[in-house]
Amino acid sequence: MRANELKDLKDLFRLYEKIFGNDIRFLILKFLSNRDCASIREIARNVGMSHKNLVKYLDHLVDSDALEVVYTSSNIKLYKLSQNSSMLKKLFKYQEI
Repeated sequence: MRANELKDLKDLFRLYEKIFGNDIRFLILKFLSNRDCASIREIARNVGMSHKNLVKYLDHLVDSDALEVVYTSSNIKLYKLSQNSSMLKKLFKYQEI
């Protein structure tokens, strides 16, 4: 990746973080961008919301094809970024640079 492309990605991430930094959906996507998958409780703990309130945001992201459910049983669901969100992983990769 060229230096100016890298700078553009960093700038884009900073802009997104400034605009959407406190949005729960942004925090969910940011958290899952660094993981293969996570449970509702893990996500809730990391975004600072109860797992009961988080479900509506997860459902919205699944309906929007940003997330997918990779495992479901009677007491656990695991989520990951969908293939449609693979570019987000690249964007969020620059959050620490």
